[in-house]
Amino acid sequence: MTPLPGQSAGTNTGPGKLPFPTREETILPDNVTSGFTTSLETAGKTFEFHYRGPDGHLVYRYRPASGTLSDVTACWEGRGTPFQPLADGGIRLAVGDGGRAAAPEKFEPVECRRAEDAVISTWHCRHGGQTADVTYTLRLWQKSLVVDVRCLGGQVAEFSIGKAVGLAQPRLVTLPYLTSDEQRPAVLVAGPAEQPLFTMALLDYYRSNASTLFALNQVADDGVTCNGGSRYLPRTDGRRNDCFERLFLTISPRLEEVLPNIPNPRSPWMHVAGQRLWRAHGASNRQSDYDLWKKVARYGMTEVVITDHETGWRDGGESFTFRTRAAPGKGGDEGQAEYARKIRSLGFRYGIYNNYTDYAPVNEYWQEDRVTRYPRRCLAAIDPAAGKNGFASVSPATARVGGGP
Repeated sequence: MTPLPGQSAGTNTGPGKLPFPTREETILPDNVTSGFTTSLETAGKTFEFHYRGPDGHLVYRYRPASGTLSDVTACWEGRGTPFQPLADGGIRLAVGDGGRAAAPEKFEPVECRRAEDAVISTWHCRHGGQTADVTYTLRLWQKSLVVDVRCLGGQVAEFSIGKAVGLAQPRLVTLPYLTSDEQRPAVLVAGPAEQPLFTMALLDYYRSNASTLFALNQVADDGVTCNGGSRYLPRTDGRRNDCFERLFLTISPRLEEVLPNIPNPRSPWMHVAGQRLWRAHGASNRQSDYDLWKKVARYGMTEVVITDHETGWRDGGESFTFRTRAAPGKGGDEGQAEYARKIRSLGFRYGIYNNYTDYAPVNEYWQEDRVTRYPRRCLAAIDPAAGKNGFASVSPATARVGGGP
């Protein structure tokens, strides 16, 4: 995948490219209807993005006035009046000693111009004595208004998707498996049940330069929030990443047309995992483990993938991470190998559990200097005395650690 213009590849400096995502358009939803056209037209100081197809006419209008995404309105002809899908959306600067996220107090236009099928709008924003320049690049792909966000200097604490204002009968619907942090992103449904209009706004998590994404769901008198945005937390050097985001805003009379794609390559194990139940089994006594699975096999339930959970590596409370020797009390390596052969002979797919991320002080390889970093909110639970910038010292021998991507 090609980073956004000016965006660093970060730590991805090795040779070649990852096999995902499988396309530059990443999460762009499918457009079920064919034979459509898109166009960018100007009407005075307003830029209009038009989708026209056999299924209807969608218009996104951008009139640069406030410097926020409140300048965007949308309308599906015949399904309600124009509304603001991203009201109050945009960057939030890190202000004060604690780096609180706050909307700029003032925006001044720098330029707004058309570049082929896109509109590029740059604003100089200010909060107190702090200033930054933010550029929004807008274009239309199918039924999706795509907004690229660029703000350099590490001064952005948050990017907000905003809220929808001006819709009739709004309600929110969440979806299985589409998750964020404490809440889920939601689909916004408006209008009568027999003629609904669906709206969804999602950040491109493949391209985001943020530390974390968050979701908010709320129907209120002043608007409907159906997603949150992203947060930029300080790195271990105390600085934040430059702000780079790509926002997909999609409006359609069909639910499936606002849902994101997952452009990952087909798993080489789909033919196995797709036909079997998965069970993470906590190893106890190898003989009793075998007796259990032998009984299950006699019932004919062998279309199962069994992963031997972390207890296969340990007998008691010792660490299971980075282990290269199976639990001595369960027969060690020889007992593990024999058990694997017996389970597979029953017709199951079986594998042991590996973990290379959890790092506990009881691990035989533990060293304080090998600890990397935590998100800031985790540090607060570990060390209530963590500094006001969200940093805490692990030990005198280590650098400070803090939240970061």
